[in-house]
Amino acid sequence: MEKIERKKLLGVDAFLCLIITIIGYILLKNPQLEVLKPLAYSSAIFYMIAFFALIAYFVDRRKNDYEQLLFALNNIIVGTYLIISSTKPNSGQVLGDAVLFYSIFNFINKGYYATKLSKENNVDTFPKTAICIILLLLGILVINNLYNEITMQTLILGYYFLAFGVLSIVEPLVMYILRFPKIHNYFQNLMEEEQNQLKKESKETKTEIKKIEVKKPTANVKKEEDQKETPKKTVKKVVKKETTVKKPIAKKTTVKKTTKKENKDVEK
Repeated sequence: MEKIERKKLLGVDAFLCLIITIIGYILLKNPQLEVLKPLAYSSAIFYMIAFFALIAYFVDRRKNDYEQLLFALNNIIVGTYLIISSTKPNSGQVLGDAVLFYSIFNFINKGYYATKLSKENNVDTFPKTAICIILLLLGILVINNLYNEITMQTLILGYYFLAFGVLSIVEPLVMYILRFPKIHNYFQNLMEEEQNQLKKESKETKTEIKKIEVKKPTANVKKEEDQKETPKKTVKKVVKKETTVKKPIAKKTTVKKTTKKENKDVEK
């Protein structure tokens, strides 16, 4: 049952990506659409993608997985922005801003679920992370062309949606290939080894921090002992000075003895 459900989920994702690919192909095969304003029909394209993304979300609803729903929301926001900005004269600037927001939103959306899968030791994190980065680079390339090109915007959008759809189809296909036992076990072992190395490194850093914390009090104790020993030396010096002061008293006693002898001589 799990394998059948998994195939169904991947099939729905692939169907959505196929629709995006077909949209890009239609734009490339019909360059005469450039006669119309690209802002007039581009908003309809994003709304169409949002519609199929919502269908994909409700067909293959997964627990705590809202990637398709957020993807549909992204398309609705961009389509609404294009309708609001349709009166602006510089269509290239508007389309460039729209694709910029679209790419950043998709990167955050896919990147969040890629990190979530990596924490769960899920092998699907590898294709999702790779496609996430590639789609961001694709968006940057298209944005540069839209900002600089006044014409041929239909072809640029066609190449973008075609490449976006093909790359998005690759993701569920690779996920399906990763279901094979040998390939799955290989990547699973890689993830476990990485986690074990991270745990060892974290333990080593903790032990080093503990050693540093233990060494610090001993240094303070030595300083306190040195401070205690220094006053003793000063006391000894003071005692020596006092003994040297008592020497003149001995001279006085000698003087007294001489006076006694003189008295005896006088009596004789």
